[in-house]
Amino acid sequence: MVEVMRRHSRQSRFVLDRFSRMHRAATDACPRRDSPRLMNRKLHKLDQRVHSLTVRQLAAEYEAGASTRQLEKHFGISRASIVKLLRDAGVSIRYQGMSSAQIDEAVRLYGDGLSLARIGEELGVDPGTVWRRLRERDVPMRDMHGRERE
Repeated sequence: MVEVMRRHSRQSRFVLDRFSRMHRAATDACPRRDSPRLMNRKLHKLDQRVHSLTVRQLAAEYEAGASTRQLEKHFGISRASIVKLLRDAGVSIRYQGMSSAQIDEAVRLYGDGLSLARIGEELGVDPGTVWRRLRERDVPMRDMHGRERE
């Protein structure tokens, strides 16, 4: 094809250069299977990222009493992924809500002006859980700027 273009085109040099650039761009965009770019890509599927030995260790630590938050920090995997891996491994997930003493503490801390995120961090629970428990106790909630909601 290049030879035909070279013989029958006035702009053969221009077309040939453009064709060469397009060919290089196409081969760079589609790496071969054995190329280092393809070998170093991040794996997104959970079962490809986590080894079965890690899952066994994760399950053992969870059954020994570690929370999903602790496992999240230790293994560097999101809590949702940890719960999925544990369920797939046949481990029963325990509900770790807030005790009434923790809820009382959350009410006090919220009254002192702490944010839901800070209270959740203090008590080791999700800020959404803190919000739900405060709402159950009819605690007046503040807006994002710290003002009472009307």
